[in-house]
Amino acid sequence: MTRTRSGSLTALLGAALLLGPVAYAAPKKPVKTTQSAKKKPAKQAEARRVAVLASGPHAEAARDALEAELARRPARYEIVPESAVRSAASRLGRDPTTAAGASAVASELGLSAILVADTSTTGKKQQVRLTVRNGKDGKALASPAAARPATAKLVPASVKRQWTALEKGLQKLSLIHI
Repeated sequence: MTRTRSGSLTALLGAALLLGPVAYAAPKKPVKTTQSAKKKPAKQAEARRVAVLASGPHAEAARDALEAELARRPARYEIVPESAVRSAASRLGRDPTTAAGASAVASELGLSAILVADTSTTGKKQQVRLTVRNGKDGKALASPAAARPATAKLVPASVKRQWTALEKGLQKLSLIHI
């Protein structure tokens, strides 16, 4: 009885292997296109080069959260490592968190924007302040109200809550072409 089952299984598998590709090779009906589908697709905008600078006691958590949000949109943003920004800032002798310093560092590295995350503690309360600085002139494009997470574990959640305002600031950017 075992031989009969394995024989029938082999026959079924053989038939499936022979008939399977035939089902996929059958001609498909042409899809009717609507007028909107006939339009040429708009050109994809270049990805904006951005960097994340974080400081304070919970800088790593804030940096990771911001980079994760940027990484979720790879067609829009190209992330430049913080180490490259810090080394360019030290070479130029500028502070990349100020308007003049952000502009100088951004032009050196070809950045569209610098996202600055400051995690500090005022008294016993922690705060996370995020700012988007324009790469051309260093002006702050978006700076939502500081969030006050109760613990260090809530820093990513507070960054995520502020992300909508930050992305609106990032969308105001004009692309820098080198």
